[in-house]
Amino acid sequence: LKVRKELTTMGINSDPQDSHTAQAYGEVASKYDSFYGDERCMAEDAKVMKLLRDQFGTPLDGHLLDIGCGTGLLLDNMGQMIAPDSYLGVDISQQMTTEAKRKHPDYSFVTQNILHWKGQRFKYAVALYGVCSYIPLDRAFEVLTSHLTIGGKFFLMLYSGGHTSRILPDSIANNITYPTTLEDINYATFRYRDWFTDVEVFPFSGTGELMIVRGERINHHLF
Repeated sequence: LKVRKELTTMGINSDPQDSHTAQAYGEVASKYDSFYGDERCMAEDAKVMKLLRDQFGTPLDGHLLDIGCGTGLLLDNMGQMIAPDSYLGVDISQQMTTEAKRKHPDYSFVTQNILHWKGQRFKYAVALYGVCSYIPLDRAFEVLTSHLTIGGKFFLMLYSGGHTSRILPDSIANNITYPTTLEDINYATFRYRDWFTDVEVFPFSGTGELMIVRGERINHHLF
């Protein structure tokens, strides 16, 4: 997770519109996948995909928005379960979406800041690894509210430490028990107003570097 975390940490105090974010990821796009081919990363990816399948079900029965899609990690692992016309990947880096399109030519990708992108509504929204570490909680849920259908499900990941306090309520962020293995996951829930079901949050990975936040939109409130 070294490079992935370093890139995300770079953005902890920056506006996600900042061109430096797109530039940083653009510079490593062509070799990005090679950073994560080791046994640990593959084990984490496999666990993440299992958690996704358990929450969303497979094959997917609706459209999916891949926020910060990068080079297409989700499709690399679950492409056979997601129809091309049911998927849209959005990323701030042109080089990352170009690489994703090269690998998955039948799927659609958009180069855009997700905070400003306007499009259709989706039944599923995913933001893998450190994507949500760039976005404050209210903006993250603004995106979800804007792009999820009623009953739509979301699965977000962020890095712990400074990012956790920006995304999660203090009552959760200050009382996290980190797991020692991928199987030792401790769940907690919090209520984010009345727009979602109880939002589930849990640490992920043996080092406690990653958090997962997931839930379901339940009403018609719009920002």
